[in-house]
Amino acid sequence: MKLPMKFARKFKNIFFLDSLSSFGQKIVTAVIKDMKSEVREISGENYVPSQYQILVSAKRKEELKEIDKKVKDQMEELIKNEINKRDFKIQEELKLEFILNYNINKDFIVKGDFLINIDDIDNTEGEGTRVFKSDKLMSNNNDDINHTLKIKPFSEIESYLKLIKNEREVKRFEINSIETNIGRQENNEIVLADPKVSRVHAQIIKKNFYYIINDLNSTNGVLVNGELVESKRLSDGDKIRLGKNQLEFCLKR
Repeated sequence: MKLPMKFARKFKNIFFLDSLSSFGQKIVTAVIKDMKSEVREISGENYVPSQYQILVSAKRKEELKEIDKKVKDQMEELIKNEINKRDFKIQEELKLEFILNYNINKDFIVKGDFLINIDDIDNTEGEGTRVFKSDKLMSNNNDDINHTLKIKPFSEIESYLKLIKNEREVKRFEINSIETNIGRQENNEIVLADPKVSRVHAQIIKKNFYYIINDLNSTNGVLVNGELVESKRLSDGDKIRLGKNQLEFCLKR
């Protein structure tokens, strides 16, 4: 006997959910909850974030090790099924990214991101302001809220790094170029006088709608939020460690 599609999908979801650890189930539930709270109407369609960072506390390090590619694929499949069930749209393929974080007390934190498409932005309301063509956000109880989300053109958004010592900002480095090199050598845009920092240690690149940091084959590596990375998309407030230097990436809108 062949089950109707909606029942087949429901049983598949139950099977996938039961096969996950309780920690994995909690993450899937949290992502879906965040997704429902972030619905945005664009051109008559309801969009939800497609990119999720899950910051996992160091105390859950062992559980994080168990989330291999197979488990991650199952988690993404469950979330995609929820998206399809509610007829939501996403701007590109759903992606879960897990990051070990030594600075949070909660078991994990979910951070969802929209990738803003230039085609969904209108620039008719004055120079220096861009407005989404959508003017509605949906609340959790599905009541429409009239709302216009205004953002500055990304080329005008300023970013900088804060050098932190003893939990206080001691210096600020403005990021003014498409490519900003960081290292011990004097001809870098940002110079860190630290023997544990390589001559040209890392580079921050400004993309269309986001920034990334790349490790330039440094000796001691680049840590973002406690995770050793080769290349990483940066979010406002990310903690970057280069040698002995603790930096914080900031967006100033």
